Amino acid sequence: MHARELVELAAVAAVHGPALIAGNGRLSDAGLELYWVASKCRLDRWGRAIKSLSQPQAAWPWGTAAPRQSQLEAVIEEVLASEVLTRVWTALLAGYDRTRRRQDCEYFGKGIYLGHLEARNRVLKLLLTGPGVTAAQAVRLNRLRQQVERWSDLLVGCLTAVCDVAEYAPHPDRAREFAADLGGAGGMAQAPLRWQMTIAALRLTFLTPFESEAANPDSNSRIAASILRALESDCFDSTGLFPSLYVTRLEHLGRDTELLIHDLFQPVDPWQAGELDESLAPIEPPPGRRRFG
Repeated sequence: MHARELVELAAVAAVHGPALIAGNGRLSDAGLELYWVASKCRLDRWGRAIKSLSQPQAAWPWGTAAPRQSQLEAVIEEVLASEVLTRVWTALLAGYDRTRRRQDCEYFGKGIYLGHLEARNRVLKLLLTGPGVTAAQAVRLNRLRQQVERWSDLLVGCLTAVCDVAEYAPHPDRAREFAADLGGAGGMAQAPLRWQMTIAALRLTFLTPFESEAANPDSNSRIAASILRALESDCFDSTGLFPSLYVTRLEHLGRDTELLIHDLFQPVDPWQAGELDESLAPIEPPPGRRRFG
């Protein structure tokens, strides 16, 4: 799955988010846990990739191929573009918690959000001082960053119309202006024509900026599937945004991922394994917070 598809998923979450925040709907704990695990895995991949891409070619050992230019672009594009979904989803979790006077969902979402911002800052530094980045590439990727920020402000503004979560937008004041323009809790969900025009503009905006394949398509797919799982994706049937086959594929992927994680975290029989591998230990949330599932 490419990052441009994650941007479309962010739009779906933003338009349906107000109803979930203000209503009696419930987020799936299993979906939230899958989101946390899949996002942590992708953050770790980004960290290793950015570290290797930051090294000058002369620093690579003799006989080892330096990262190709396409790898550099793929990582930078993915970090920047997927930021839209990270911001929108964290804002939705924050609004969901605040209207219910709880903190669990926002806490876990914010942990991924802060990790993504750290990766973003390292990527921007790579654009300025990293080896192998041409002026033309820097201009194109900086334009992508600006587009991501504008769309993040708009989509977070959809949620801010119900609960003030504008701090998760790149420019909180602009997000609040968008919220005021949307005119209340209904937002774009009650204006089908406005919604169709918005999603058409979003697709057109993110149609051309990408020149590379996805850096982590498997992780992107797991993150998308976990969000659909958490939101109980039946509510998307009326939007016309995702074809049913696409949603079905993500739902099956979410269930497969859950089974894979379940099998991975099962205790190992010391009589069969001999010694427990530390890499099989489950990823635990910070102390003092409940674990989903």
